[in-house]
Amino acid sequence: MKQKVKLEETEIYGWHAYRMSCGEVSLVVAPQIGGRVISLVYKGHELLFTQEEYRGQTCDFSAVEDLRTEKRELGHRLWGGDKTWIAPQSEWWEGIPPLELDAGKYTARVDGNTITMESPLCRETGLKVIRRMELKETGEILLDQAL
Repeated sequence: MKQKVKLEETEIYGWHAYRMSCGEVSLVVAPQIGGRVISLVYKGHELLFTQEEYRGQTCDFSAVEDLRTEKRELGHRLWGGDKTWIAPQSEWWEGIPPLELDAGKYTARVDGNTITMESPLCRETGLKVIRRMELKETGEILLDQAL
């Protein structure tokens, strides 16, 4: 059964976010922390974990010159939600996910029932991640990722 999809700017856990909802499905993305899905609610039940101690925290790596030192100081933060896991993990500096992709600020563009988030160019990997989320009128969630 088709239902109307609602898309709105919101705040969740102290982060600026975008909520898409349709029927019993609600999906929230947080561009400020690695362009991740930070909440997925189905039939009133939250399906994703978030680390309470990091809620609302953001990082700006644009002025950081030494990412390796920054990684050691920040450590491996498990923000929660769903994210892109860049492989191979064995090539990560300091054994920590690439900061600019995992915790950096992504841009967000809304088009109808679709949100497209784009990472900065990662100085560690040379990659740029593009995540596109769409919520269909049927409640189906589409996630497309590109590098």
